[in-house]
Amino acid sequence: MSLGTMHTTDATLSTYVAAVRDLIDADLDAVATARRVEQLNTELIPLDYCVPAELRTEHPGVPYTRNLVYADADHRFAVVVLVWGAFRETRIHDHLNWCVVRCLQGSCFETSFALVEERMSEGHAEVCATGGRTLARGGVMGLVPPPRENMHQLANAGWPTAITLHTYGDPGTRARVFDPVTRKVDIVALQFHNLLP
Repeated sequence: MSLGTMHTTDATLSTYVAAVRDLIDADLDAVATARRVEQLNTELIPLDYCVPAELRTEHPGVPYTRNLVYADADHRFAVVVLVWGAFRETRIHDHLNWCVVRCLQGSCFETSFALVEERMSEGHAEVCATGGRTLARGGVMGLVPPPRENMHQLANAGWPTAITLHTYGDPGTRARVFDPVTRKVDIVALQFHNLLP
């Protein structure tokens, strides 16, 4: 196994990444991994932690900025900082593997969704909202692969910039998105804006 690439020299994030890498080496199932990553998040990242400047940069013209912190060389996990301007949101999506989200600045709102009749056919699916919650600064939530609690939409529902830390159980480069109007389902490629020229 080779080490991946860190895109910051920040000591807090380096310690966190090393701990997640050790956890991934233990080869636990997705649910146990997500729950343990949640714990590592709260144990290793202080409530007053400030994201380094190189990861706080907002990319113009996108709903939210995805700045890569770490990419595992074996594609087992990735750590990404998301920077959200006022009233910015994701599309409705689910993760193809586990994901843990920690709010580092501001707050974000999660709306959870489910498939109607729990089925997709020919690239289409009907979804419905099932609940919502606010993730305040320091809050953490884990999501595990379908069919469990995985489909959601995240938003910065206020004026101050929000910053969240996402740890994905894969390279963090794809998501499955759901259009509630057309009912179309697509796998989309996700960019890391700090790696763009």
